[in-house]
Amino acid sequence: MNIILIPLFGVIQSLLSLYIFAVIFYTLLLLLISLGIVNSFNRIVFSALNFLAGLIDPVLMRMRLVIPIVSGVDLSPLFLILILTFLQGIISRTVEALY
Repeated sequence: MNIILIPLFGVIQSLLSLYIFAVIFYTLLLLLISLGIVNSFNRIVFSALNFLAGLIDPVLMRMRLVIPIVSGVDLSPLFLILILTFLQGIISRTVEALY
């Protein structure tokens, strides 16, 4: 059974890492657009923003129902990253216990 679970947990950890990087990139891209540094009418920026919004916004919308905006700052990406990092820690401890 461990032959299947350990690689599966490795894949899940890799996907969680990719999702964390996507949340960071999406948040930074939105910040750069709001500051006027990056033009959202650029085709590449627009495509990247739409792709990331499709992946991340459904999760963030549910978190925004629970986490209020503090002084105009949306803290939901930060809490999402913390939750995903917590899940990665649980998975790594589970893999260590399986050995």
